[in-house]
Amino acid sequence: MGCDILALQVRQSALTGGFTYLSSGWTVFNHLAREEPEVLRVLLTPNWPVQISTRKDHYYMAPVFAIHDGRLLVSLDPNRLGPPPGTERHIPPLSLTQKHALSRISEVARRFELRLKLNTGDILFFNNWALLHRRDAYQDDEHTSRHMVRLWLRNTKMGWAVPSCMLPPWLAAYGEASRNRPRLYPLHPMPNYVVPRYSTGSAAFVIESEGEEFESA
Repeated sequence: MGCDILALQVRQSALTGGFTYLSSGWTVFNHLAREEPEVLRVLLTPNWPVQISTRKDHYYMAPVFAIHDGRLLVSLDPNRLGPPPGTERHIPPLSLTQKHALSRISEVARRFELRLKLNTGDILFFNNWALLHRRDAYQDDEHTSRHMVRLWLRNTKMGWAVPSCMLPPWLAAYGEASRNRPRLYPLHPMPNYVVPRYSTGSAAFVIESEGEEFESA
């Protein structure tokens, strides 16, 4: 969500686990078109409520899949869809058909995913509009902790055109509002690191949370 090219640099790998998994959006799309077209129709319908802010009940309506300018784009982070768990907010809940479609896309993506073992010093670049990604649980040793630096990149000449229905997080990441924000490249783990809220799917924009003064990408 909101990122063109996702770059991951492994400053320190975990002791065990922490694999990265990639799955082709086109492969998932084609499988659903053949086997479950009704699920694909739900994913293409622009009525999914996507959170922008947990502080202000901000959201927009978008599809999970979109075909634009001859390309298939996928924008998915389950934690952004519908209201945050355990809260009473005015963000519409997901319908039963949407919850079923979310379950199916996750299961199909896992069926066709590629597992990558990223070691210290590795750098991974991938097209975030074309691929779904996730990472599994990991365990550190007593002396080191896993440290990965994530960058959201865009090539102004070769970047894909983004449909208006998927623009809000993209504008938060690359638009005028992003220019005045501090940019950090933490070579070492930050002492007071707050884990950004993002999960399985295409790379998500970091959602605005309580106490923040701006909407972040």
